[in-house]
Amino acid sequence: MKHTPLFATPLLSTTVEGTDALNAALAAALCAEADTVPSRQHSNAGGWHSAQDLLQRPQPAFRSLAGLLTHHLQQALSTLAPAMPEKLGVSGQAWAMVMRDGDHALPHHHGEAHFSCAYYADAGDPPPADDPDAGALVFLDPRGAISGGPLELYPPVHTVRPQSGTLVMFPGYLLHFVRPYRGQRPRVSVAANFVLQ
Repeated sequence: MKHTPLFATPLLSTTVEGTDALNAALAAALCAEADTVPSRQHSNAGGWHSAQDLLQRPQPAFRSLAGLLTHHLQQALSTLAPAMPEKLGVSGQAWAMVMRDGDHALPHHHGEAHFSCAYYADAGDPPPADDPDAGALVFLDPRGAISGGPLELYPPVHTVRPQSGTLVMFPGYLLHFVRPYRGQRPRVSVAANFVLQ
């Protein structure tokens, strides 16, 4: 019998090595900004949401962040589409989230983006033993699959438990949310949307 894997949804993740200094600089700058600049309200339930201008900021840490994200986007695209045009144009925007104990993000998607990503400059404290999914990034099956039964062929969720330096890339249409973070240290992440031209 022929197996045809219909409607696959790509999810790519990696731990970016050698970014300790960059992560520290980003976390310090963004936590300081979160203390002085009002939060924007999008899908965040609590927490601080920055303006969506991180890729355009001139400071060295943000220039390095923009380079890191676009480099990994190009790698992801070359993996998924080997016949990709060499002169593919990419435009993007990025913003930061600073979460403290109890903060989370409601289910949402980035439907206007071809690809979105989440990068964790500081994943904060590890989840407590009694709540191992605290702060996890959770993706929902976009097909609305029926779950349950004795054999769950298509689990309705995929959970990512981020560490500092984790980078996750996914199509913008993929519905996702963040479970309530539990920790004393702030969690600092960067989200980005990319449009291909």
